[in-house]
Amino acid sequence: MAPQPPQNPSPARPLGCLLILLILALVCGSLFWPQPVTLDDIEIPAAVSTTCQPFAVGSNAGPALTLGESGLWFEDAIILSGLPADVQRVAAQALGVEEPIGTTSLIGLGRLNPTQQQPGFDPALQRYGQLALSLYGTGLDNGQPRPPVAAVLAVLQTSLDLFTAGEISEPVFADLNYVTGFPSVSGSPWSIGGSPWGVDANPWSIGGSPWSIGGSPWGIGGSPWSIGGSPFESDADKLARYQTVAERAYWTQWPLQADAGLGVYSSGPYQRQTPADGAGTHIVIFDTSPYATDGLQTETRAKMQVSLCSHLVPMPANDAPADATGYMRDHGLFAAGLSYAVAPESEIHLVRVLDDNAVGDLFTLIKGISEFTVNAALANGGRLNGFVYNFSLGLKRDPATLPTELLDLNQKLVDEMIARGLTPPELLDGLSLQSLEAPINSARALGAVLVAAAGNDSADLNPALTENAPASFDAVLGVQSTNLDRSRSCYANTGEAGAPGADGGAATDASGSNCAPRLDLCKADSPCPYGLVSLVSEQADTVGFAYWVGSSFASPLVSGAAADALSAGIAPDVVQANALLDSAATTGVVNVVEAATP
Repeated sequence: MAPQPPQNPSPARPLGCLLILLILALVCGSLFWPQPVTLDDIEIPAAVSTTCQPFAVGSNAGPALTLGESGLWFEDAIILSGLPADVQRVAAQALGVEEPIGTTSLIGLGRLNPTQQQPGFDPALQRYGQLALSLYGTGLDNGQPRPPVAAVLAVLQTSLDLFTAGEISEPVFADLNYVTGFPSVSGSPWSIGGSPWGVDANPWSIGGSPWSIGGSPWGIGGSPWSIGGSPFESDADKLARYQTVAERAYWTQWPLQADAGLGVYSSGPYQRQTPADGAGTHIVIFDTSPYATDGLQTETRAKMQVSLCSHLVPMPANDAPADATGYMRDHGLFAAGLSYAVAPESEIHLVRVLDDNAVGDLFTLIKGISEFTVNAALANGGRLNGFVYNFSLGLKRDPATLPTELLDLNQKLVDEMIARGLTPPELLDGLSLQSLEAPINSARALGAVLVAAAGNDSADLNPALTENAPASFDAVLGVQSTNLDRSRSCYANTGEAGAPGADGGAATDASGSNCAPRLDLCKADSPCPYGLVSLVSEQADTVGFAYWVGSSFASPLVSGAAADALSAGIAPDVVQANALLDSAATTGVVNVVEAATP
């Protein structure tokens, strides 16, 4: 047959060519696009079998609280601490109030047998075990609600009069019901405008996270080709792949490595550097909680499973501004994830004492510590050896906002106690905080190691501020945040030991600050000097990880190191006073290997 002249291409041929090109592109892409990152070279700890027995704290949350103008305390009530009969007498005489709003105590510790179970039973522990820690209304003054500062002054003056007259055997002390989170209110030194590094500093918005799949399919590393995979994959496949990358970023982040962090892991091969792993210990995190019920909670990711015991302390409502991000409720979970990375065999307890906005009140914190301590001690042979308490929170007390008469009354009560041979409460900035000191020192006397964040309100300040309570108590190890250079983070208050909390950078806005959050610069495919990686509760558009920054997250790293040291057989007193501090003596940053070496 004779050759035929060329024909016009049929309409189907361009489509067929396009299909062939697409197939070739997919085949070539499988050869040239980087393959998804895996976790095959990382030692992922096995899931811990956690014993979870939530403690009972009753159901009374108390009436709603009104935030004071300063943002430092609530207006509605004050806290009295002293012998029960004396507290009732002073409250009635000074405030005209007969019954407390709520009460807690360490009286359960009296059921311990000091001669058989604790031959060296601390005399101070016996004293704390006799105290009532009670929340009282401020009463009325000329028919109007008495301001809380005036109520504290009235109680202290009445207490001094009765004590010097010999009518009560010990003074009754009064504390404002301080805010234990940091709401964003006008005029508060903890507001976002005044200090972007408080507990209320937002996590990097999960919508802007490099692991988000909601806004852009190319979030990781900022490039569609940076982590491999196909642009035609489903959202489910993409989420699973992103979760793998996020989990790898979690395990390989610089705070866990030797160069700038705690030295938990080495690189190439990526392995734990100490056999100590927290086995047989308990890390108790007093913080927020994303869980709605008590009991065992399990956070499962691609290749890891974290089990936590959730304890929900009843909390009063308050009128502090709501968290705009929706992620402040994950603050405690984020802290727990960092302790887990350092001490994966420790049983982790999450005790909710802050609400979903990361705001709480001092009395709720006192109640949570007291009830947990009593229940745990009674269940563990009268001791808390092997327990680490972590406080990634603080309360701000500014003596400049209070009348000098209040400081004078505290000092007079302390002087009178010393003159009579009694042990006075510790003064912090000239003020007693006996209601918090009692549960803190009781836990320490029973063998618990106590670790707390120093605080984050020193951005652009020289010198930096000192640590907040409870980090400022003698019985607590205060942790300051450090950066990639092992120096104090630009926003951090000073502490006794350092651990990574990441850093800030020069601001690009009109604020003029040289220390501002820069989490927007964090990428999942490279170390980020501006944030740490840990757990957040999984939601539809996240993979259960995020970046965050602050001494709130330096503290749980040190708590994990403390658990490792305890699991290595080092005595609690040595861990608290020597092992952790000595390991940080050279670099300023706690080193897990050194701290956990007997």
